[in-house]
Amino acid sequence: MHNDVNIILEKNSSLSNQIFYFKKTSKGTYIFDINKTGFVLDVLYSGQENGTNVQLCETNNAEAQEWIVTQCEDGNYT
Repeated sequence: MHNDVNIILEKNSSLSNQIFYFKKTSKGTYIFDINKTGFVLDVLYSGQENGTNVQLCETNNAEAQEWIVTQCEDGNYT
C-alpha cells in the first residue's frame, strides 16, 4: 500500500481492505485506520469544499486525518 490512494465506495464484500478501526483522539475527533495498517482516511490538503478528494495516507497526525463523528436523532452517525 502507498500514500495518496483514492477511496472507492463499493458494496460490502467482507474483504480486509473494507475494515476500518475508529480511534478517538484527545481532541474528540476520530481517525479511521484501515485494518490497523497505519494507513488512514485523509482529506487532500485538509480541503473543506464539496468534492474534495478523500484518500489513504500513512498516519502523520495532520488535521486532514481527523474526523468529527456525530450521532443523528435516528441513531445513525454522520
